[in-house]
Amino acid sequence: MGETGLTSKEEHGIKEHHVQMKTETREQRLHDVTNSTPSKLVLFDLENIFSLPRTAVSLAFYRRKLKVYNLTAIVKRTKKGYCSAWPKNVSGKSGNDIAGAVSVLLREVLHDHPECEEIILWSD
Repeated sequence: MGETGLTSKEEHGIKEHHVQMKTETREQRLHDVTNSTPSKLVLFDLENIFSLPRTAVSLAFYRRKLKVYNLTAIVKRTKKGYCSAWPKNVSGKSGNDIAGAVSVLLREVLHDHPECEEIILWSD
């Protein structure tokens, strides 16, 4: 038995399953991207937290900073990006906060792509 309480054969099986699922996910993502059309868009999200202000000056570097959440979606076919950003003191990053940001992004995407009938979202 290993540290996980599983036999090495069981651990190997779990790893093989994980690798298989990863491969299937990559294949599905590639399929979605290659089959996107003006009426079927594929969006990828990128999330980041920025600390503002950004500076290399040590005195200001260690001061209290404003945290800014950022959710960015990229329409793979057109390579156009959409961004929703909000400061931590206004809202957090709970499920409702992220859902609100996704809603804002989707409204903008649909505004710019009125021919769109289907959107596929990919997230990491």
